[in-house]
Amino acid sequence: MDTMLRGTWFEAACDGGAVRLCLGPDAPAAAHAAEAAIRLQRAEDLLAPLDDWSGAALAWRPVEAPAPRAQRGRASARWRGAAAAQEGRVSWPWDLLSTWQAPPAPLAPRLEWPLVEAVLVLAELPVGHDELALLEPGGAVLLPQALQPPWHGVLRGAGEASGACVVVDLSTPSRPRLAARIRLDKGGE
Repeated sequence: MDTMLRGTWFEAACDGGAVRLCLGPDAPAAAHAAEAAIRLQRAEDLLAPLDDWSGAALAWRPVEAPAPRAQRGRASARWRGAAAAQEGRVSWPWDLLSTWQAPPAPLAPRLEWPLVEAVLVLAELPVGHDELALLEPGGAVLLPQALQPPWHGVLRGAGEASGACVVVDLSTPSRPRLAARIRLDKGGE
């Protein structure tokens, strides 16, 4: 069995998608609803900061472990509590997670984020097939937006063409950092 799909699973509806929580990801699922409720109660020091971060009182309900394909397109983090019984995984749709600020203390230091392949996009220019055919192999196109301040880019998953993204401040190119929470859509701010 895929260890990512072990444990006792919960889900909470949130504007923009469902947040999923897996408690005891290395253990078998709870045998009944009472055991699931006890596991949820033991994770209170995760749930309260998670509620604060999301800006909503998340109403958790037990669910079956999702199929592996149902976890695609979701960001996930491993949460480590003070005891092994408090370990878990939390996952969100990328679009939902991109609308939240960075997690605050005491939640942030307890979340372990996996490495995710990403692409930094400085600017996008729609180029037609005819125009693309005019480019020589190895040629480059300079985009005026990339040469003028403010220097912002967007960071998104390597396999994503558009959609959820994180705005990156590139005013100091050697030290990119997260920008203020503004969203850039294709074609501008």
